[in-house]
Amino acid sequence: GKPIRVCLQLKGLSEDGRYFSFLHNFYDHKGRNVARCEMMGGWIDLTERKLRELPDELYQNLNKLDKTDDFYEITKEDTRRFGQIPKDLE
Repeated sequence: GKPIRVCLQLKGLSEDGRYFSFLHNFYDHKGRNVARCEMMGGWIDLTERKLRELPDELYQNLNKLDKTDDFYEITKEDTRRFGQIPKDLE
């Protein structure tokens, strides 16, 4: 029943905005960090079913977010470095 605070920071962004990485930190009512979540993703054109660049206005707004101290420019190679492969339900 106590409030929590969730903070969002931009951890990475590709030059064209196609890829992004966000860091979320969760704090309890005393300001203690109780969880963190780092996510990386890409923007998909739902009509063409492929990754796409962001429109300039959206890119500019995204790039204005508070950035982490280790913010970096994401490359396509960065999106492959974790070696995670989706697995279907059995």
